[in-house]
Amino acid sequence: MLDLETIITALDDSDIVGSVSWFSNGEWQVKLGDPNNGIIAETTVATAKEVTEWLRTTALKLYPDSEFGQRYRRGAT
Repeated sequence: MLDLETIITALDDSDIVGSVSWFSNGEWQVKLGDPNNGIIAETTVATAKEVTEWLRTTALKLYPDSEFGQRYRRGAT
């Protein structure tokens, strides 16, 4: 099971930028990209587990050839 810290660290190690925000109503806003260079993908989810899975699956789709993509494809550890 991957945790949020592991995924964010791996994204950063691959120079993939993004952000995670949470609100008092229980929503989490997740983005890949940044305001200066463009938000590539974003969503709102309800749990940290969903944040982790969204970041992993979305980064794999958008950056399949990155170090992150090579490391976290299904079956990779």
